[in-house]
Amino acid sequence: MGLIKNSPDIQVIVSGLDFPEGPVFDIDGNLWVVELKGGYLCRLSSDELLRIPVGGAPNGMTVDNQNRLWICDSFQNAIRRYTINNGQ
Repeated sequence: MGLIKNSPDIQVIVSGLDFPEGPVFDIDGNLWVVELKGGYLCRLSSDELLRIPVGGAPNGMTVDNQNRLWICDSFQNAIRRYTINNGQ
C-alpha cells in the first residue's frame, strides 16, 4: 500500500465556468481556458475574465512560441487557431 499525503492548499482562481478545459498561460502571463459546453475562449488577466465566443465545442488548448492558441474543437472535428495579438 502507498502512503496518502496531505494535499497542498488548492485555491479557486475563477469559478462559474461551463466545463473548463485546457488551461495555458500566454507569453504575457495571462491564463487562458476554453469552455467546452459554453463554446467560449476565456482569458483571465488582472482578476478580469474575458469570454470570447468561438462556437463549437472547444476542448483542449496549447499556446505556441508566437503567442497563438491552438484549440481542439470536438463539435467541428477540427483544430482551430486563435492569434492573441489581433483576435483572429
